[in-house]
Amino acid sequence: MRKIRSIFREIAVAEAAALIMALMCPVGAYAEPLLEYDIQYGDITITAQDNGKHKVEYSDNTGPNPKTATVTGIPVIKGTSSIHTVLLKTEGDNVAHVIFKGLNIDVQNQNQVKAAVSADCAAVIELQGENRLKSGLGNAGIVHTGNDGSKLTIKDYSEEPDVGELTVTGGSYIKNEVDNLDFTEGGGAGIGGGFRQKGSHIEIVGVEIKAEGGGVSINRGIGHDSWHGGGAGIGGGYEGEGSDITIKGGECKVKAIGGDDGYSRQVGGAGIGGGTSVSGSNIKIKDRAKVSANGAPGGAGIGGGCAGEGKDIAIEGGSDVTAIGGSGGAGIGAGAGARNGSNTEFITITNSTVSACGGNGGAGIGAGAGAGNYSNTEFITITNSTVSACGGEDGAGIGGGSNPGKSYCDTQYITINSGKIYARGGNRGAGIGSGFSGRCEKIWVCGITCG
Repeated sequence: MRKIRSIFREIAVAEAAALIMALMCPVGAYAEPLLEYDIQYGDITITAQDNGKHKVEYSDNTGPNPKTATVTGIPVIKGTSSIHTVLLKTEGDNVAHVIFKGLNIDVQNQNQVKAAVSADCAAVIELQGENRLKSGLGNAGIVHTGNDGSKLTIKDYSEEPDVGELTVTGGSYIKNEVDNLDFTEGGGAGIGGGFRQKGSHIEIVGVEIKAEGGGVSINRGIGHDSWHGGGAGIGGGYEGEGSDITIKGGECKVKAIGGDDGYSRQVGGAGIGGGTSVSGSNIKIKDRAKVSANGAPGGAGIGGGCAGEGKDIAIEGGSDVTAIGGSGGAGIGAGAGARNGSNTEFITITNSTVSACGGNGGAGIGAGAGAGNYSNTEFITITNSTVSACGGEDGAGIGGGSNPGKSYCDTQYITINSGKIYARGGNRGAGIGSGFSGRCEKIWVCGITCG
């Protein structure tokens, strides 16, 4: 009997010890030790495999880690390089999962279409400390096109109290016509697509990010200029659509800047959304996120790049957003010069604070300047929010952009339900309604305080 009692006593002690250890471990603690890999020793390729394993490959084996290894757990990438890059891949339906720990990669001077980080697969990147990434010619700082429907999530490393940070810059177009050198033709997004690539299915959660699209740098000799354009801060590269982008979380602070052509023409990318010539759509900012978005000349702060539509944009859940359009672009909505028959539609602001200003001729919230014939601005809904919207020259505060000489550019179905609204049109633009030379109907306003 004594032996049985002793056995039960040992079991109880073991269970108590296990319980104490469980309580001591922080929630979400990583089950496996985190292995660190330094980028200075070579290009790093990480492939997600079954059962939570990752295959890690170096381009050479001069460092302390083996050239090839299969690890259980989440690889940590750190260090500094102006040569080497990171590639994330997956096998099957697995998700590549890495931690960037003070990672600094700058390959912008390599004269190659080289991405600092390529993550064009299902991937999660956690940020620990301050990280900086700059890509080469026309590529995105972090490449993720989302062509296969896979999602890239960038989030905070949960095991530290400080919020992770990232500064990321897309590669610019560099051309030297004096020496007859030509590399690419447009900039890449900070996060998203490279030259003529879309950027989609991107989620940013609870981190601090500054993302800037690449632009154009051309030497044509004295008296010449450029007509090329740039990528979005977050979204598409030059001529690449930006869609399905979500930014959320109370600790999330994002600043996004569109890339331009270097000559201040209206051919730039949106801060968040499309690159030059394409649209930005299905963009969500929620859960108390703080966002500042600046479009390059011609691009919206949030929405379309130059000549691109802006649609299905939602700001909600106590978020705080400042959006400034480049010359001709809306603060939130379309870029300048959208094509015939284009639509700026389904912009909703709910329980949030928004400040939006259009560039020259663009609406604060709505259409950009110079949209083509039969281009409509419709279905803008604001509920229980504080909104300040200022139109650029001849653009509405909320509604249409300036469209002199164009036919049947209508602004309609604007609904404002409660909140505090300050809306000022530029020169000949309405506070709420159409821009210069546009038509307006079907506006409902109730229960608001006008600033």
